[in-house]
Amino acid sequence: MFTTLVLCLIDLAYAAFLIYDSHIQAKRFGKTQVAVRLRRRLADAVFLNLIVAAALYHEISVRHTANSLALGGFFLLVLIHGLRYPKWRLKKDGFTAGGRYWPYDAIAAMQLSEDGVLVLTLQNGQPVVLPVARIEDLEAAAAFFTGEEALQHLFNRAAPPAAGENKA
Repeated sequence: MFTTLVLCLIDLAYAAFLIYDSHIQAKRFGKTQVAVRLRRRLADAVFLNLIVAAALYHEISVRHTANSLALGGFFLLVLIHGLRYPKWRLKKDGFTAGGRYWPYDAIAAMQLSEDGVLVLTLQNGQPVVLPVARIEDLEAAAAFFTGEEALQHLFNRAAPPAAGENKA
């Protein structure tokens, strides 16, 4: 009974975090202008799946009640949903990453490595490491930082030419 209660509390807490991260965080501190998908670590996904597989194997081998199996299934669904990609959300006056918000004036320096890791150094010296999943996504972020004209140029470049339009 205690284990079932603990699993229910973990399920509720994790579901609340997923709702916060996907829906509330996108609207908090203003509308998200650009969302850049970050890399997730494969080791985390493998470790998480091993834990869930071991827990479900235990539930089945001990022949727990249908309620425990249903709870284990719900737990599995929540954890699988948790294997999503984290996002770097650019807002009008600041950005969010890792569940935290920073205003743009807190950025002291930006460094980009060749493998797509963007390091933002804040005024207090704290580094914010953003391993970007696709380098192309950084173009949208760069266009956002350079202004509306560059962003419009990016959208025009991505759009296919209209029918009958000649390339010059």
